[in-house]
Amino acid sequence: MKQNFNFIQSIRLSTRTDDDFCSNNAIRGILWNIVYFPCDLYADCKDNNVEKIKEYIQHVPISQINHVESNGSTSLHVAAYYGFNELVKLLLKNGASRSIRNKHNLTAYEEARTSTIREIFKRFNDEDRFLSNIDINYEWILVCEETFLQREHFRQQLLKTFARDSTEDLSTKFDTVYDRIKEHYIILFEQENLPQRQQLLIDWFFMNASIEKNPIWIVKAYTSTTDFYKILNRHLAMYVLEYFHPTLNKSIDYKLVNCLIDFVGIFIHSDGLDKLNYVGQCYRGMLMTKDDISQYTIGSQVMNMTLLSTSKQKTIAEIYAGDGQSKLMRQTPDFKLIHFSTVCTYTVRNKHTALDIHQISEVTDEEEILILPFSTFRVTSMKQNDPKKNGILIELELEECCES
Repeated sequence: MKQNFNFIQSIRLSTRTDDDFCSNNAIRGILWNIVYFPCDLYADCKDNNVEKIKEYIQHVPISQINHVESNGSTSLHVAAYYGFNELVKLLLKNGASRSIRNKHNLTAYEEARTSTIREIFKRFNDEDRFLSNIDINYEWILVCEETFLQREHFRQQLLKTFARDSTEDLSTKFDTVYDRIKEHYIILFEQENLPQRQQLLIDWFFMNASIEKNPIWIVKAYTSTTDFYKILNRHLAMYVLEYFHPTLNKSIDYKLVNCLIDFVGIFIHSDGLDKLNYVGQCYRGMLMTKDDISQYTIGSQVMNMTLLSTSKQKTIAEIYAGDGQSKLMRQTPDFKLIHFSTVCTYTVRNKHTALDIHQISEVTDEEEILILPFSTFRVTSMKQNDPKKNGILIELELEECCES
């Protein structure tokens, strides 16, 4: 019996697998344990063999789904290129990376045959990526005159963890940081009840970061269509300041805090991300209450504790902020608005404040600019629009404070 089992385990599932043989439920159950070869998946995708792929794709490792063939393309490339809508959805659902470029330097999105395919690549059910609901008080600290001094203090403290001028080899440093994150942070996702494929995809990004000694993979994890960015930002907002607090709090998990500092240090101080530094304007949507609006007086300063996803395209922020949907906003019983759709325009002036990640993002169409933690901005303008026009109600302009 054991010999027969080993024999069946050694069978390679391919497009030539006999249908009658596979129809046997007992043998099909055993076949789930077979390692599926990348070329099998690629060939099935090229043939648009959706039903067959549905039977086994949940058992295919993420590394094989994202395998680059000898012709330079992935399974997602070929599915998008030939316009196979259902297949593209299936691959994306099961961890296909959107940011891999083929030998023509094109992503699967850029090779998409139809506009319908390109729509599939856009984020759905993720309305808060470029939108802040600041009622939760996770993103901002308003500190009037001292904000910029705190920014300088925080960022200098980070240099002790991830020093730009360290004599230690960068790859060794990165290995240490990755191991710490892997041991003490990524494991936390098991407590977040994420879908298994999301967990596997996040782990795949960090595995590649470790192998290649390249922080770009961590940025890709953040831009992926998983909940990684939500969880990381929640933890940053809740715990990152504990690192700078002079007294210890027994209720705080300092292994978690140190991992969060590792993340921030990588984003701000890693030489591998220098080429992504961005200076210019970017936009983000916000939902604000009257109390929130009252704090944004001209001249006030704000410093963010989390990573902020913004866009080069103002229309992206407007869409996420609910442009044209004021009638659907939360209202009081007497029909007065509780939330006001707001678009913030940020003017970034300093290096190591923001990263232009749209070329490596899993969703390039969003033209994402990532504002890094401990960045300080001054409110320079506020405009209130006529609510009867059913557009953006509040427009804020914020300019980054100068470096000392």
